[in-house]
Amino acid sequence: NELSSFIYSNPEDDTQIARAIQLFDITLGESSFNDSYFEIYQFCLSHPISNVRRAAMFAAAGVGWPEFRPVLERIRDSDPDLELRRYANTTLEAMQINHWNSLAV
Repeated sequence: NELSSFIYSNPEDDTQIARAIQLFDITLGESSFNDSYFEIYQFCLSHPISNVRRAAMFAAAGVGWPEFRPVLERIRDSDPDLELRRYANTTLEAMQINHWNSLAV
């Protein structure tokens, strides 16, 4: 996948990585869980630059996989950027309402 290759090959270009992960989200939509794609999201959600983590959270919310829960909880509980902690909490709440509540039915 060209987007994943770009993300891994340009780890310091935060603006372009943020754009790429958003395009990745548009490409995937609400598709079934995929380990390879999840690794890309994890890479971006753990990126040292907060702009990339923010874009990855936005993209993760669109995909809605429950596997994001522990990653987003980690960001909510321990990210150095307090604004991102709040955003992670909001993202978790939105994913619970929009994606995960239907899984319990």
